[in-house]
Order: sequence, then C-alpha cells, then structure tokens
Amino acid sequence: MNNECKKEKKPDIIDILRQFSETDDINTITNKGLKNMFTFYKKETTNITFRLKNHQEYFISGKVTDVIVGDSNKNLFLVEIELENKEKAIFGSWYIDIETIIPSSYNPIRYFNRIPISEEVKSEIFNRDNNECILKLDGCTNIAEEIDHIIPVSKGGLNNKENLQASCSNCNRKKYNNLLF
Repeated sequence: MNNECKKEKKPDIIDILRQFSETDDINTITNKGLKNMFTFYKKETTNITFRLKNHQEYFISGKVTDVIVGDSNKNLFLVEIELENKEKAIFGSWYIDIETIIPSSYNPIRYFNRIPISEEVKSEIFNRDNNECILKLDGCTNIAEEIDHIIPVSKGGLNNKENLQASCSNCNRKKYNNLLF
C-alpha cells in the first residue's frame, strides 16, 4: 500500500474556462467561458465566492440567480447573486476578477505559498509605523514585534508595502486571518 500523499495542483483558471467554451482563443475563452461558467453555477445552484477587480478586499458569496446578457458581441453580461443574507445584488462581468471565482465549499488556503517578507521590507514597515502596533486591539502592548498583512495571505493578500503593517504579537494573533476595517 502506498502511503504517499499526492499534492493537489491548483486548477488554472484558463483550463477551467476552456471547459465552458467551444474555442481556444484566450479572449473568447475569458468572456464566453465566464458567462457559461456563471450559467452553469446558476443551473447547479452552487454557492460561489469571488472578488471584484477594483475592490480586492471584498469577498462576494452567494448563489447565481440570473445571468443577464448585455452586449452579445463583446459577451458582456450582468450576474445577479443571492447573497448569504438573502439579499440580491447585480455585478457587471467586467468588474468580476475571474481568477477568484470558486465554489464556496472550495478551500483555497491549502494552495497558498507564503513567501517570506524580506528583512529590508520588514525594517521599512517598522520605520514607517514608528515601531508601534497599528492594530491596537484589546491586550495591545503597542510595541511592534511582527509584520501583519492587512488583507491576509490566506485571502489573497500580498507582501507589498501597502498591505503590510507593524503589529505587536498579541494583536497579530487576535486578528488572525480576519479583515479589520
């Protein structure tokens, strides 16, 4: 018996979209395939989660209730989503970050490769934040000892300076992988 675990490969979004499109032209795949993907999720009543291109901090979760075709030449359309709180919202296909569309039951955290923050960047962040904890949660020591990701790595946050802040270890543990605004 082989006890060796096979590491799962993160599906490539273009491979997924190719399943929903009749062509291999990349622009047609992303537009037509995206519409077909949402139509599929509507038919299957699958809960999905995605992010918006210009608002990466928001995660939209819910069921696709309608796919409304707009400009059929450009494959532009609207997607109506029944959110988890049962409210409905409409999103233009051009605002949706296609690389973030996943079934809500899918756990992307296991696919994240945490890239270490360089000592140079850490030093810049500590200096920028005056070696003080920015979070200031209950139990804060106010002494910056660690670097915190504003948008957690597990939710797609990057190691860029705009997404990093100085934190004491107590606040960093309390925040965990949550978004605080």
